[in-house]
Amino acid sequence: MDECIHGLGPVSACTVCNGRDERERTEASERPRVFPAKYAGQCAACNLPITIGQPIAWLPDRPVTHEGCAHA
Repeated sequence: MDECIHGLGPVSACTVCNGRDERERTEASERPRVFPAKYAGQCAACNLPITIGQPIAWLPDRPVTHEGCAHA
């Protein structure tokens, strides 16, 4: 059995060697972060107001939207 160069056991178990680390990072970067709005604003998707405390979705380099609008 081949050992991982990272010292994490067999190559098949190492998330770096088997590529799972990169896949998970890519998938996570495509999912918006959802959290309560700290400020009032306007949804870039539906153009309706965002109120303080309302769940919003955020991704780097993209405008903020309502949580529901991010999945539409």
